[in-house]
Amino acid sequence: GFDLPKTFARVAGLEVEDYLGLGFGLLTHHITIGASLMATADIGMQSTYFDNANLRPGVRDAMWRLVSSPLDSYQTALQAEWDATTGAARWSAMRTFSEYPMIEMPDGTIVAVSRRLLRDRVTHGIYWVLANALKENNRQRFTNYFGEIFEEYVQRCFRRALGHGFRSRATYGHAKRPLVDGALATKRSLGLCECKVGACSSMFVKSGPRRSSSGL
Repeated sequence: GFDLPKTFARVAGLEVEDYLGLGFGLLTHHITIGASLMATADIGMQSTYFDNANLRPGVRDAMWRLVSSPLDSYQTALQAEWDATTGAARWSAMRTFSEYPMIEMPDGTIVAVSRRLLRDRVTHGIYWVLANALKENNRQRFTNYFGEIFEEYVQRCFRRALGHGFRSRATYGHAKRPLVDGALATKRSLGLCECKVGACSSMFVKSGPRRSSSGL
């Protein structure tokens, strides 16, 4: 197994419950702002935004480090990503926007780049907080463990939507050899399900999508 809550607290500097609570607090603040005002209104907030929250020392700073970056560091990171790639791949390589959806201005004001990027960082961004912080074997252990959880989640969704017609981890033969992750059997057809999850390879990020030799 893999102790996800304990690992998250170690690499992020705060408990996952605090991360979600503070993150949804930020989202709530920005959801109340009309979309037409995002680029015109004074929508910034100060780093003291969380001061009234009953948290242990260091949690607030840890949260800001996970969702925001000072303007000068932001510019440096973006330029480095731009220089490391060419062509269309540049647009898929801009990790800075997704890793830091908020920018800390020189006067201390913190501004969200977009609500969608902030939402993504607070929700499924938890995966990348862990994956990008772990190295080599530990990262592989984490992704393998996550793959098992993802597979179980997809199967539960199928069972909830399709009922008894869906069979998880279908097997065949007297030896009960595994066939696929799931199967949907009807009177006239058979649907097979294979659950997969993965990130783009570093070569894809650097070079962008290319046509295969078969033209697909």
